[in-house]
Amino acid sequence: PLIAHWPNGLKATPGSITQQVGHLVDFMPTLLELTGTTYPPQFNGQTLKALRGRSLLPIFDGKTAQPHEALYFDFAGKHHAVRMGKWKLVSKDRGPWELYDIEADRSELNDLSKQHVARTEQMRQAWQTWAKQAGGKAGAKGKKKKKKTKTKREKPRPNAAARSQK
Repeated sequence: PLIAHWPNGLKATPGSITQQVGHLVDFMPTLLELTGTTYPPQFNGQTLKALRGRSLLPIFDGKTAQPHEALYFDFAGKHHAVRMGKWKLVSKDRGPWELYDIEADRSELNDLSKQHVARTEQMRQAWQTWAKQAGGKAGAKGKKKKKKTKTKREKPRPNAAARSQK
């Protein structure tokens, strides 16, 4: 959710609520449009990646914004997701991909990946393509990594009370 307060700028009906989807990536295009500035192809000699977001100004004006085809997420290189319309594909801790119908299941409790195998695979491939383009880790192979276990036990250290009795 986003709460916007801009008395001289918002043209939407005060107190109105929209179900339109926005994302963090939409802030830069919104600010660029507000300031009449363009996004540079380079900065300090470095080529910049293209903006992925869309301006939120149509929503602020009480209009309908052009929806995203897809929204991609990667957190800490191990939690991944892609949202396409009412569908959201999620991989937690690089585990198996889970598919949710977020219109019917906002809490993401009912994994539908086994019932919609083709959709799951199509969205997974879209995420992998995005991750490579964005420079992220194209992880989430569908299996959880095994945790490393210690093979050598350390001797317990005596506590202060035991040492003082010696």
